[in-house]
Amino acid sequence: MPGADSGGVNLQDDQEFAQFFATLRENDTQIDHALTRIDQGVTRLKNTALNIKDEMKLQTVLLEQTEQKVDNVHGKMRGLNKKLKETLKRVDKDRMCLYIFCCIILLGVAGGIYFVVSSSSKKKD
Repeated sequence: MPGADSGGVNLQDDQEFAQFFATLRENDTQIDHALTRIDQGVTRLKNTALNIKDEMKLQTVLLEQTEQKVDNVHGKMRGLNKKLKETLKRVDKDRMCLYIFCCIILLGVAGGIYFVVSSSSKKKD
């Protein structure tokens, strides 16, 4: 090389410069390993996110089906409640008739007892 003999610095012969490049290569290797690990981590994270996305889609479908079934059952329950209320109203009316009938019988029995008691007390007099 021209000028290497004339007092110029030959970079290949400079020990300090060679050590700097060796350190730089080591740092580059460490950085490459770190970037490889980061890449692997990001890839795993991406796969996990995709799995979560698929699971969320599945869960959404299941929730929608469950909601539809609950709505159907709710409608049936409303219908059954309405029928039950109507039945209870009819039973209450039937019970009222039964109560009135029992009261009439009770009054008849009480009247009969009164009649027997009053006629036996008139006979004693």
